[in-house]
Amino acid sequence: MLSGGALEPSPEFPVALGSVYEFGYGNAASPTMHAAVEALRLSVLGVAAIHQCYLLARSGQENRFKAMEMWNYASGMRVLAAQHLEYGVSAMDGRMSDAALGACCTIALIDVRLPPLAM
Repeated sequence: MLSGGALEPSPEFPVALGSVYEFGYGNAASPTMHAAVEALRLSVLGVAAIHQCYLLARSGQENRFKAMEMWNYASGMRVLAAQHLEYGVSAMDGRMSDAALGACCTIALIDVRLPPLAM
């Protein structure tokens, strides 16, 4: 993911990059601030995927495979969010942003439900 300080799109999750890096968010002027916002976006997607997984798992046996797919998607979003957050907090402006704090909290919400990831 990180090569020479630049973020690259992931082949597994092509939605990871896009709006934040192309158009920017509000008054955010630096790439590290954009990475913190992207980490927040990805971590919220991960929380939503866990919620969807729970709903699919409760809806019956026919949706078990879809629930497993959502579970894998949530774990992928967690990894991507952590990578973006790592890059985002590498400079002071990203470290002091509300987006970085929000991303930390939502990554923690994902960690509450997901089993430990093998790294």
